[in-house]
Amino acid sequence: MDQGIDVVMLNSPLEFLNDKDEDYGSGYAYLETADGMYFGTNQGLYFKRKDSSVLELVDGSLGQVWRLVSMGGELFCCHNRGLFRIVGHSLEKLPIPDGVWNVIQAEGNQALACTYSGFYLLAKIGSEYQIVQHISGYEETGLYAEQDPFGNIWTISSRGVERISFAAGYSRLSVQLMLPDPQRTRYAISKLGSDLIVSAEGYLAVVQADGSLREDKELAEKLDGAHKYELLSEDAEHNLLYMHDGRLMLRGFDPEKEEYGESQYVVLDNYKFFVGGFANMKLTDDGYAVIGAIDG
Repeated sequence: MDQGIDVVMLNSPLEFLNDKDEDYGSGYAYLETADGMYFGTNQGLYFKRKDSSVLELVDGSLGQVWRLVSMGGELFCCHNRGLFRIVGHSLEKLPIPDGVWNVIQAEGNQALACTYSGFYLLAKIGSEYQIVQHISGYEETGLYAEQDPFGNIWTISSRGVERISFAAGYSRLSVQLMLPDPQRTRYAISKLGSDLIVSAEGYLAVVQADGSLREDKELAEKLDGAHKYELLSEDAEHNLLYMHDGRLMLRGFDPEKEEYGESQYVVLDNYKFFVGGFANMKLTDDGYAVIGAIDG
């Protein structure tokens, strides 16, 4: 059975959050707030207060949590039963009739819900979110959808890596196939700071302002070469954490020399540790990396 939420401190041994007497499920998402930490698993959403070691199940959250998002001063839970707003220790369901992978800030008071069957445009009216429309022209899953710094959505469909551009207040969209991949297995889409990265074995590129992809050999040298990076993060001290082929690695940044070290540190070397196809990691402000695991 899937089970596991783990914490790695970048200069400390692995620390497990699992309770041997409680099965929380596999770790899929993490979000930290001033009051504590939320953990999304394949069984529900859990909250851990900062002054407590107990994980509490959030009311109404049973099911598969895909992602946790902080947007516009509010917290959102993307779930197989739809999109929820997190209010304290309970959930408020928003009017999306489909499972939701991600929610992305759009223009003004609007948001894009990336669902099992395309995109919904939401608008916040007063204190409530309402559906503006299901955006026609795209019925594929929004599983891999990420937004570039220029407002376009990049995703991996049954055709390959695609760039989606919106027009007329999000009432229309256009889709351009950038890299063919009908098996959805070759490429990964990652965010590194504000940059959007598309990677594969032998290929690593950064999205440009004109919507093109530019191969970035300098970034590849900072990492472990040009590989398919399922995880890619940079902490506040510019250390890089990245994963490919089931290995989570760290390359440290030397602030005095203002350059990256030549050696890499292998943090984890076990592909069975991570949730297949849904590897996830969040860096915290106090030097921790929170990693979703199959079995803690």
